[in-house]
Amino acid sequence: MLSGDPAMIVRHRFLIAVAALASAAFLNAQSEKASVSGIISDKTGAAMAGALISVENLETGIKTTTVSNATGNYYVSVLPGEYKITVSREGFATAVIPRMTLAVAQSANVSLSLEVSAVQQQVTVEDVAPLLEQENASLGTAIQSDKILQLPLLGRNPYSLVVLAPAVTPKGNAGTGPLINGGRSNANSVLLDGGQVLNSTTNDTSYTPPLEAVQEFKVQTSSYSAEFGRSAGGTTNVTTKMGTNRLRGAVYEYLRNNVLNANTYTNTLVGLPRDVVRRNEYGIAAGGPIVLPKLYNGRNRTFFFTNFEGVPQKTPNSVVATVPTANERKGDFSQTLGANGRQIVVYDPLTTRADTATTYVRTPFPGNVIPTQRLDPASSKIAQYYPLPNAPGDPLTGLRNYLKGGSNINDTYKVLSRVDHMLSNRQRLFVRFGVTKGRQDSTVRYNDAFPRQTSTSIEPITNLNSSTIVGDTVTFRPNLVAEFRAGLTRNHRDSKPTSLGFDLEQLGFVPSVASAVRARIFPRVDITDLTGIGPDTTALRLSVQENRQAQGTATWVTGRHTVKFGGDLQVFYNNTYSPSAPAGNYSFSRTFTQGPDPARTSANAGFGMATFLLGLPTSGSLTMDPALATQQIYTAWFVQDTFRLSRTLTLDFGMRYEFTTPWRDRFNQLAFFDPGAPDTLTGAPGALEFVSSKRRGQTDPDKNNFGPRAGVAWRFSRRSTLRAGYGLFYAQGNGGIGAVSSELGSGFQTSTSVYLGPPDPMPHRPPAGATFANPFVTGFNLPPSRLVGGSISSTLRYYLTPLQHQWTSSLQRQIWANLLVEAAYTGSRGEHLWQNLAYNVPDASVLSLGSALLTQIPNPYYGKVTVGALSAPTVARRQLLLPFPQYSSITRFRATEGDSIYHAFTVRVDRRFAKGFSMLASYTASKLIDNTGEHFSSRTNVSNPKNLRADRSLADYDLPQRLVVSGIWQLPFGPGQRRFSRGWLPAVVGAWQVNGILSLQKGFPMVITAPNVTNVTGLNSRAIRLRSGVLTSGQTRDRWFDTSAFVSAEPYTLGNDSRTQPDLRTPGTRNLDFSLMRNQRIGERYTVQFRAEAFNLTNTPNLDDPVGTLNSRDFGRILGGGSNRVIQFGIRIGF
Repeated sequence: MLSGDPAMIVRHRFLIAVAALASAAFLNAQSEKASVSGIISDKTGAAMAGALISVENLETGIKTTTVSNATGNYYVSVLPGEYKITVSREGFATAVIPRMTLAVAQSANVSLSLEVSAVQQQVTVEDVAPLLEQENASLGTAIQSDKILQLPLLGRNPYSLVVLAPAVTPKGNAGTGPLINGGRSNANSVLLDGGQVLNSTTNDTSYTPPLEAVQEFKVQTSSYSAEFGRSAGGTTNVTTKMGTNRLRGAVYEYLRNNVLNANTYTNTLVGLPRDVVRRNEYGIAAGGPIVLPKLYNGRNRTFFFTNFEGVPQKTPNSVVATVPTANERKGDFSQTLGANGRQIVVYDPLTTRADTATTYVRTPFPGNVIPTQRLDPASSKIAQYYPLPNAPGDPLTGLRNYLKGGSNINDTYKVLSRVDHMLSNRQRLFVRFGVTKGRQDSTVRYNDAFPRQTSTSIEPITNLNSSTIVGDTVTFRPNLVAEFRAGLTRNHRDSKPTSLGFDLEQLGFVPSVASAVRARIFPRVDITDLTGIGPDTTALRLSVQENRQAQGTATWVTGRHTVKFGGDLQVFYNNTYSPSAPAGNYSFSRTFTQGPDPARTSANAGFGMATFLLGLPTSGSLTMDPALATQQIYTAWFVQDTFRLSRTLTLDFGMRYEFTTPWRDRFNQLAFFDPGAPDTLTGAPGALEFVSSKRRGQTDPDKNNFGPRAGVAWRFSRRSTLRAGYGLFYAQGNGGIGAVSSELGSGFQTSTSVYLGPPDPMPHRPPAGATFANPFVTGFNLPPSRLVGGSISSTLRYYLTPLQHQWTSSLQRQIWANLLVEAAYTGSRGEHLWQNLAYNVPDASVLSLGSALLTQIPNPYYGKVTVGALSAPTVARRQLLLPFPQYSSITRFRATEGDSIYHAFTVRVDRRFAKGFSMLASYTASKLIDNTGEHFSSRTNVSNPKNLRADRSLADYDLPQRLVVSGIWQLPFGPGQRRFSRGWLPAVVGAWQVNGILSLQKGFPMVITAPNVTNVTGLNSRAIRLRSGVLTSGQTRDRWFDTSAFVSAEPYTLGNDSRTQPDLRTPGTRNLDFSLMRNQRIGERYTVQFRAEAFNLTNTPNLDDPVGTLNSRDFGRILGGGSNRVIQFGIRIGF
C-alpha cells in the first residue's frame, strides 16, 4: 500500500502532472546522455553560421541534426554510442569524422574549420582529440561496453565498476556504497538512464540492472555541473542498451562450484572444509528493430531490447563461534583462562563493600564457581539454547570452540525491457522497465536442537524491486533541445525471523514481560566474551518504499553560450513496520563480576557468562514500535551556462537550489525534542513534543541550500587541457534516514530500559532480588508517551542539510589517439555532517567527583515518574547533574555537528580499445580527517559530544594509497593478427583473450575500543595510550601491534587515546581478478565465447581487522580473512 490518504495521493499526482506539463520543453536534469558541441569556422578562423551538423548513430541509423549559430557554436545531445559526424555548408568541403565514441555524460568538443571548395568535396577528419575534456572541469571515469562485459566482476554487478575510478574508497560493508572524493558512503547519487535508483531512507541502491543490459558506465567524482545534485559525494551514471537495426543479443550461463574454489582463510585456520557453493547465472538478451511483417517496419525508427536473467545460488556461511562450555553453563569458571594463560577471576557482586572513602572492593566466588542457588532461572534456560562446543578452540582461552559449515541461499531473478521510438527527426521517446525478485535464507541453524530459535544472522527475506522510467526528447529549434523524464522505483521487503511465534514464558520470563511484547520472537542476548544468541534486532521487517520522480530541463544555444536550466521533483514514500527490539535486546558485560575494585576493568577479572548466569543484564530494552507511513518531497532548480570564450577556453558557471521537506507520517506518529519546553509531568525544562496537523515534520525545513558551481577548461595545446573547478553540494534529504521506526525517534515508538529494582545503597551492588526473569519491575512505557524518566531518541527542530565543498584542478594530456593521461588534485570539505549524538550530557568536569557520582540522594521525581530508575525514592547523584535530569538519556538524531577535510592526488591512465588492447589505471594518494564516524559504521564512537574537536583524527575510512589497474588484451595470434595467422595454427592458438583487475591498497586506521569507566551518561572512555603501538619487528597475525601500549583508563576519566590510531593500520588488500576467454566465430552471425575466471587468482588472503577491544582475550589478534580464490566458468553465445 502506498502512503497517504486518497486526497493526499490525488494532490501529489496533480503536482507531478503539473511539473510534467511545465517541463515538457525541458532537457533531463540528471543527464545520462552524451553531447557534442563546438565552434564551426572557416580557415581564417571566422565564425561560420548556418553550417549543418549531422550526428548519426552507426548502429541504429538515427540522425540528429542542428545548425551553427551566428558565432559558429552548436550543440547536439545524443545517447552514448558510436557515431559518424558530418559538417557541411554550401561552398565549402564537407568535413566527416567517420567514427567517434561518445561515453555517458561526456561533453565532447568538436570544433572544425571548413575549407572553401567550388565542387562537392569530402574531407575525412582523423585528429579531433575526442578523449580530452575541454567543455567543463568535471572529473570522471567512463567504462565502455566492451570492458563492462569482458572484465571479471565477482557477482557481475555493474555498480562494482565504481572502484576502478580514482578518489574512490571501497568501504566493504554490504549494503553501503563507497566513499567518493571524501564524502560519506550514503551521500552518493546513482542514476540509471537518468533517473535516481536509490531507496528513500538509507540511500542504498534500490535497483541493479543485469550486466548484459548495461551500455555505458561513468562515475563522476568532483566539480560537476549544476545539473547534478542530491549528492555530497559522487555520481554514478549508467545507461542501458537500446536495440539497433539488426537483431542482436546473447544467451549465456556462468557456473561456480565449491569443488573448484580454494577454502576460505578462516575455514583453513579452524579446520573446516570448504563451504558449499552453487551459483548458476543464466540469461538471454536480445535487441533489434520492431518489425511486424506487412504491418510495421521499425528500422531506423523503433527498437526494443530485453534481458532475462536468473541467479540461483548458495554462498558460504560457516559459523565460527564461542559458546559456553559444559562447566561454564553450570557456573563453574575454574578452567576459564585469559589470553595470558591466567585464570579469569569471577567476583561476587553481592560482596561489594566500601574499602576506603572513595573506593570499593569485592570478593571472588569460592573456587571460581557460582553456587547453584545463585543461578538465575531465566538465564539458565536460555543457556540451554546454546550448542555445546564441538571443537577445542584456542589452546589457552578456548575461544572459537564451535564450528559449523553451511550456506546462505540468495536466489535472484531479473527482467529488463526497453523500447526506443523516433516520432520524427525532432522527437524521440523511450521507456524502460526493470524488476528484480530475490529470496534470501540460510541452511545454517546455530543449534540443531532448537533450529527456529537459534537462526544465524541471515533470516528468511523476500525482495521485489522495480524501476521504471519514461523519457521524451524534443528539438524545437536547432538551438533549443528539450526533454522530460518521469520515473518510479519501488522496493518491497518481507523479512520474518524463524522464531516468530515464540512464547517468552518458555524461558522463564514473568507473564507481564511475555504479554508485553508486540512481536513474539526469541529475544536477542549478547554476552561479552561469547557469541550472541537470538535474531538480530532488525530481523522482523515489512516495508514498501517508493521514489516517484519527474525531471526536466532545456538546453539553449545562444551566441557563445550554451545555457541549460531545469528542475527536478522527487516524492519519497516509506511504509514500514520494523521493530528494533520487540522481544527485548539484552547485554551482559563483565561489570557485575569484575573486581576486586568493581570500578576497574582488567583482562583477568569478570566474565560475561558469569554476569549472565547471575541474571544481571548490564543494559537492555524492549521496544514497542508503530507501523509508519512516511513521506518526503525533494525539489530542485538549476541553471548552467557554458561560455566558450574561444576555441581553446571555456568557462562554466552554474547555480542549483535544492529543498527537501522533513519526513512526515500519514498519521502524525512523530515527535521531536524541545529543550526549552517545560515537561508537564515534572516541570523541568526539556520535553518530547508531538507533531501536529499544522507542524507535521520533526524538523524545521532548511531553505538555504544554494549550490554555486564554477569551472574553467583551457586547451593550451592541441593535445593538452588544464581544468579547475569548484562546487557546493548537498546530501540527500535528512541525511538518508528513516528506514525503521527507531530512526524516526521516540514518542509513538517507546523503549523501556532494563530496570531490576530500586538501587542498592552500596554502589556497584545489584538491587536486592534482581532477576533476569523480571527485567522491567516497574512495567513498560506504553505508546504514545513522552517517556519522562526513560531514555529517548529524537531530533531537534533545528536542522541543517549536510553539505560538501569540492574543488579540483587537473592536467590532461592525450599521448596518442587512444591514450589519455590525467593528473589531478582534488579536495573537499564536509560541513554539518550528521551523527547520532548523546544530548543529555553534563560537562566533563563532573568526573572530578569520582565515586561520589554514584552516591544515592533523594529523588525529586519520586511519585511523579512511575516507570524505570527515576521511579525509586533515591537516585544516583550523577543523574541530577544531567542537563535534563528527568530523562535517563537522550540521543539526538541527525545532529549536524560533524566536519571533514579531504585532499587527494590522483593519476588516471586511460587507453581506449585499439589494436586488441585497452587499459584503465587509477592511482590515489589521499588523506581524510574528520571528527565524527562514517555513517553505517560502528568502528568509532564519540568520547565527549560537547568537545568534538577532541575527536578530530584520521577518519575511520582514511585510505592513504590505492592503485587499481584493469585491462583487456586480445592475444595477437590467429586470423587477422600479427602472428600465426595462416595454416592450421590459428584454429588452435587464435581468438584468445585475457582480462584482469589488479587492486592494491593500504589499510584503514586502527581503532582501539576501551571499557567505559566514566560512569556518566553520554561520556565514553578511551584507552590510555602509553606509547606508539607499532612493532619494529615480529609482527604476526597473533600480534599485529604492541598491545602493551594501551591500558584501560582510570575510573571516572576519559582516557587520552585518539579516536583512530595515527600510526596503526589494518592489513591492506591485494587482489587480482583474472579471466581467460576464447571468442570463436561461427559463420557471419554467431560468436561463441568460452571463459574461465579466477577471482583472487593468487588466493592471497585479505585479512580481517585485528581485534581492537581492550581486555578482550583476542586483543591485537587477526582471527580470520576472506577473499578465497573463486573459479567461474562461462559460455556466451552472441548473435
